[in-house]
Amino acid sequence: MSLSDCTKCWERLCTCGWQYRHWRVEKLIELRKMIDAVIEYKKQNPNADFSVGTRNETEDDTAMTKYINRRGK
Repeated sequence: MSLSDCTKCWERLCTCGWQYRHWRVEKLIELRKMIDAVIEYKKQNPNADFSVGTRNETEDDTAMTKYINRRGK
């Protein structure tokens, strides 16, 4: 466990919602739009080759980042 783990679900990026209880609604909507954009991209590109660990960024990494920046805002 690290200092940033959620105290309820014990995930580093909270998956139960507890850590978002103090977020402003506008920030939650921004987060939702970004996640929706990631889901859309992954559905459209099921065979994307994403980097892992310290491996150099792939073309698919770059393409997804651009897609998210266009759609997730």
